[in-house]
Amino acid sequence: RTHPLFDLFQSVSLKYTIQKKRSLLPKYGLSCEDVFIISKLAPLGHGTRTEYIDLYLVHWPGVEGLHPGDSRHSEYRAQSWATLEFYASRQFRAIGVSNYNAKHIRELLMSCRVPPVVLQIECQPKLIQRELRDLCIETGIHFQAYSSLGTGALLREPEVMDIVRSCGRTPAQVLLRWAVQQGISNAQVFDFQLSEMDIMRSDALNCGNKVL
Repeated sequence: RTHPLFDLFQSVSLKYTIQKKRSLLPKYGLSCEDVFIISKLAPLGHGTRTEYIDLYLVHWPGVEGLHPGDSRHSEYRAQSWATLEFYASRQFRAIGVSNYNAKHIRELLMSCRVPPVVLQIECQPKLIQRELRDLCIETGIHFQAYSSLGTGALLREPEVMDIVRSCGRTPAQVLLRWAVQQGISNAQVFDFQLSEMDIMRSDALNCGNKVL
């Protein structure tokens, strides 16, 4: 049993996630079993303790305040993952990572006892993430896309608008359908399909640019 508004709830703030779980679920007559709850370990959240969460993600591979080239990032990532492994099955149904690149994933897999279940990362036609997607398939990690609309910028992309005119759908529907046919989204956009040519035109937008 699920409620149409709350079949999945995600927040970057652990405190906010817990507060909303405690307030919203009783309000709508729901229990924890009715929704899938995701929260994240933020760069400033190391060492935080929590109550039961369905999926807990390391939000970012770096530590806030450290220079990007600081070698301690790797050490802190390992320490944080070891903490998540300890709580896995006790308070977290599953653990994963967000915004990790291929180097981070390979490094984690070399040292972890419990591998990540999910990689959540930006993926849209201008940032296809082919290497990461192939790595996730190879290692059995579920690839989950966010920002499929490019924070709105892709809704006005000329190539997307051409596809919109050819299939009679909205830009958002076209972009979400692209993600569905890539196997990286489960959005409910099942009543039409993009042609192979439309997929190729969308893929051709790939330039490695992030929008977040």
